[in-house]
Amino acid sequence: MESIQTQEINLMNTKLRNTGIVTETKQTKKISFEGKADILKVYKIRLDQLYYNDKNDRIATYVNKYQIEHGIDRFDFSDLKKYNKIIEEGIRQSNPSEYENTKQNIKVNGQQEPGIVLKDGRVIDGNRRFTCLRDLSEESETYNYFYAVILDRNYDDSEKSIKLLELWFQQGLEPRVDYGPIERLVGVYRDIEKNHLLTVKEYANITSTKLSTVKKNLEIAKLMVEFLEFIKCPEQFYIAKELSLDGPIRELNLILKRYKDDKIKQNKVKFTGFTYIFMPSKKDKTRLIRGMKEIVESDLFENEFLPEVQDIGIEIVDKINSEKKSNKLPTTEIINKVKSDVELKTTLDKSYQKADQKTKIANLKSKPMELLDDALKNIDGLDKLILGRLKAEQKKEIAKSCNAIQAKLSEIMQIVND
Repeated sequence: MESIQTQEINLMNTKLRNTGIVTETKQTKKISFEGKADILKVYKIRLDQLYYNDKNDRIATYVNKYQIEHGIDRFDFSDLKKYNKIIEEGIRQSNPSEYENTKQNIKVNGQQEPGIVLKDGRVIDGNRRFTCLRDLSEESETYNYFYAVILDRNYDDSEKSIKLLELWFQQGLEPRVDYGPIERLVGVYRDIEKNHLLTVKEYANITSTKLSTVKKNLEIAKLMVEFLEFIKCPEQFYIAKELSLDGPIRELNLILKRYKDDKIKQNKVKFTGFTYIFMPSKKDKTRLIRGMKEIVESDLFENEFLPEVQDIGIEIVDKINSEKKSNKLPTTEIINKVKSDVELKTTLDKSYQKADQKTKIANLKSKPMELLDDALKNIDGLDKLILGRLKAEQKKEIAKSCNAIQAKLSEIMQIVND
């Protein structure tokens, strides 16, 4: 049985202690963390004393794009007003319809669910509600406060501590539907592979996710990073989101698994997949990559399909490099410019259609042989001793079936011999 105690917070130990900034309410909120459950008092906190959690995976691609476009590695927290203005746009963009729904709900009913903040004012849970209130506060001072519990434990401000809290309260307690697939992949990659904040097991435990799922997502996240390097946009994760990379990259990963013991073949498949994922196509990208599996398994992959695609892939990379050197357009515009090359797109589509058609014809031609092989194996599997012990009526039924098979075989032999 878990122990639940109402936590008293000493506001003198927080940065939110000035009169009028924080007001105690009669509300409480139950939270659980690291196996311990507490009922915490809810406080009414003035909005200008709070700031967004930049470690939030929901806005990972937005933050990534902003930092790259403005040439910064870290945000300046000395001017919270400016910092909050930057981040709030990412919150709105993460799910515009859900944002508007929440905003209208707060406008009509007030803030119903308290958020969670740290002692220094960092919002760990409730970023959307915080943003809605910031918007509404411009209409009326009534909305100038955020209702939240204040975590009064001795958390340090290290990147790992903040990330653990963010994962626990944003993902660990219940599935959050507004976390996009790319944001999840970015979070897994950064937290486990790049920054080494967490092990795979720690990440699985804190987010209540199966260990196998985290391992798979990390595998796919690494492939996503390789793709971004292929198109000369290293770790520009917002590009992955703009290209809707999640479905196609997962399908490509499934194909690559078939060649885990053949690195040379795997690299050829990877190059081919990356080229098709990048360029627009009439076909849905996920289905296109899924359909590529049969082409890759065919004889024409190495001899015909791959050489054509390699030429196009190399040309794509060269064009991206050339555009980056010749002008100072934002990366998104350069990518869109190269993707809009009609000649490249048409040539790539024709190569796929030709290979797909030839593969289907080859598979149709090989199908009769496969069926006959299966039939022969089934007949070989019959136990002759058991057949000899069958009752007369059962033997008649088998004889009837054998005659039917012989008749079908005679038809096939006649077609083959003509």
